[in-house]
Amino acid sequence: MAVIPGNAFGPGGEGFVRACYAASMKDIAEAVARLDNFLTNLRRKQGREE
Repeated sequence: MAVIPGNAFGPGGEGFVRACYAASMKDIAEAVARLDNFLTNLRRKQGREE
């Protein structure tokens, strides 16, 4: 999975990210789980727990 800033696609993408994937559903599910884990840990470090 690749993630790039949304503004790479023009000003309407500001504040968003775009994800690109070309893999099996199993690999995509693993990538999404890892991304979720990363973002959860980042929020904790920033003191923004949900």
